[in-house]
Amino acid sequence: MLLSLHDRVGVELSPQSVTWVRMARGFNANVLDKGQEKVLLQPGEPLWQSAVHKLRHMIVGETWKGAQVSVVLSNHFVRYDCLPWNDAVEDEEELLAFARHRLTQTYGASANSWAISISPAGKGKAQIAVAVDDTFLEMLKQVISEEGIRLHSIQPYLMASFNRFAKNMAQDSGWFVAAEAGRFALALFQEGQWKRVVLRRGGDMPALHEWLERENMANGESAPCREVFLFGPEIARDAVLPSYTLHRLELPACQGYSPITDVRYAIAMSGVA
Repeated sequence: MLLSLHDRVGVELSPQSVTWVRMARGFNANVLDKGQEKVLLQPGEPLWQSAVHKLRHMIVGETWKGAQVSVVLSNHFVRYDCLPWNDAVEDEEELLAFARHRLTQTYGASANSWAISISPAGKGKAQIAVAVDDTFLEMLKQVISEEGIRLHSIQPYLMASFNRFAKNMAQDSGWFVAAEAGRFALALFQEGQWKRVVLRRGGDMPALHEWLERENMANGESAPCREVFLFGPEIARDAVLPSYTLHRLELPACQGYSPITDVRYAIAMSGVA
């Protein structure tokens, strides 16, 4: 089946696999095709390199020509920082320098070569800085452009999933958690603005509970936040989170996709607007 000019393709890149979902455009956004290929990590290479090589082999040929592609990057490949409002920062250049300074303090000199983007926010509000290895980003763009594919977006998993489900979160305070194999991204928002964002190892509810307890203590608030909005497609649907109010987030079922049996494809779909 060939892609039409109106089809969209969501791709998830992770250290373990490359996953793709082809969706029809328009109100009837059915899944037309989907697939996943395992990634074999090569010793001594950057964590992302094998995933990019796998993608290059997957998209060769006519099948993907004319597609509009949205890529979601695993949080294994991304670093974050919550930037507090700073009155001394006067423009975008100074904001970027402020973000890079904070990232180098946390991650060392390697942050000097990272591509950084910053989420928009209103005056007086904190923002999230997103950092990705610049070589990774450029190689990914090159691989896609070489096949004549239209690149719609490259988004980190945390931000793609939060933007997808923001309208489903009625409360103005809570922990938003984007879970995947081996990693949690935890982002605390209070009274409608970001307060904290961290990456932690793990992949099941006991680990998530432990990290939330630790992060609530580190946040230093007298009343810890107990509202949790979880997008974790591969975490068991009957899993519980003691002492927290858990809101499970999932993509709706449609023709070609079930949130019960097709969980491996959910992250790839989360980045398709």
